[in-house]
Amino acid sequence: MHPLPGKIPAWRLDVPGIAGHRGAKGQAPENTLYSMAEALATGATHLEVDVRATRDGVPVCLHDENLDRTTNASGYLEDLDLDEVQEVDPCALWSEFAGIATGDQEPPKGLPRSWFTIPTLDQVLSTFPGVPTILDLKDTAPPQAVAEVVGTWNRTDDLLVAGYDDDVLDETAELLTDVPRGAGRQGSQAFFEGEPIQADVIVLPRTYQGIDLIDPEFIHQAHQDKRGFWVWTINELTDAKELLDMGVDGIITDVPGKLGRLREEHLGSRA
Repeated sequence: MHPLPGKIPAWRLDVPGIAGHRGAKGQAPENTLYSMAEALATGATHLEVDVRATRDGVPVCLHDENLDRTTNASGYLEDLDLDEVQEVDPCALWSEFAGIATGDQEPPKGLPRSWFTIPTLDQVLSTFPGVPTILDLKDTAPPQAVAEVVGTWNRTDDLLVAGYDDDVLDETAELLTDVPRGAGRQGSQAFFEGEPIQADVIVLPRTYQGIDLIDPEFIHQAHQDKRGFWVWTINELTDAKELLDMGVDGIITDVPGKLGRLREEHLGSRA
């Protein structure tokens, strides 16, 4: 494998990071600005968000291709324009926040209604400037529009374009040559087979189809190649402690409050 230039200060870390998965999925309505703020307030050092596109081509943060699981609406995101998407309630499953997006409930004092709607990528980058953020690009993420938003905010080293779809990643990376990129599905497989890859960071689940993917030798190899090594989605303390001891650069979690405390203990033990 061939080392890449040193573009990844936020992703190859002497001090491991904790990224809030979809903000703080286990603590607040996923992929909302409120969830992201909750993640950072309770222990996250980084954020991870999902990116898809509306019918009019605007990058927004939603994990699923449809609205059924997490919102008060149904149907596919790509069938709605942005103004329609922002009337959907992504907090419908959280009673204390349900109805804020639709105006049926007031937001908590001091917080804007927009923190409880489906946010645009532009809103995320403007609300949390300088916070290292993983952009998990789904198959409908529009590379050109994503690149334009990132370029507007001049965000480079503190962002990571990642995801499984190698075609989307390749096209986006070609437009954002200064932004670190993760290895997609094919790139990750090539890494394990010892082949050269064009990626700055390896981002993997702990297991895949019952096979444990994380091994100290792979982490060491990534570091030898000057690549970062991150693992998702880890919510149990025992798993997180084992990974930190192995030397991963970061962990993506639904519960940054829980793992953030573990990270502090881990750092204390190294002092």
